[in-house]
Amino acid sequence: MNKPPSTNSVDKMSSQKIPGHSFQSDNPYQAPTAPLDTVESSGIRYAGFWRRFVAAAIDGLLMLLLLAPLSITIVGRQEAEIAAISFSFSSILVEYLLPMVITLLFWFFYSATPGKMLLGLKIIDAQHGGKAKPFQLLMRYIGYFPSMVVLFMGFIWIAIDEKKQGWHDKVAETLVVRK
Repeated sequence: MNKPPSTNSVDKMSSQKIPGHSFQSDNPYQAPTAPLDTVESSGIRYAGFWRRFVAAAIDGLLMLLLLAPLSITIVGRQEAEIAAISFSFSSILVEYLLPMVITLLFWFFYSATPGKMLLGLKIIDAQHGGKAKPFQLLMRYIGYFPSMVVLFMGFIWIAIDEKKQGWHDKVAETLVVRK
């Protein structure tokens, strides 16, 4: 039995071919399939625990070399020695706010801190693989605190996680990858 020719628009659509898409069946209601460019399919290499640890050590040393003289200059030698237990405006500025601003600026402009750059690492958006958004970077920095408080488990988690994400990366939906 032959099917009579149809003028139905659905039948016309099902016979059309769309470049870059394939239809797996003759079902006109089936969604077309298209290759998706996802982080999982891009073949990226995640940065492991020890590489990230060395990068953090480099960053810590550079921050110390930058901020120690600044702290002594701004708050004075005696106050700098007890700055860890004092909460004066100048000690909070030098010990907390300035490192946060410096770190966030490096993340925003370079997608990495100097330590990460020296080791060929960068921070990316976990979903799309592109540059992380400013809000993600802020959330990543804020995520450092719970990662530290619980016996540094948020950082140790990097060693056992499939995508090498610490808690701060998971909260911010970021990845640290090799370039």
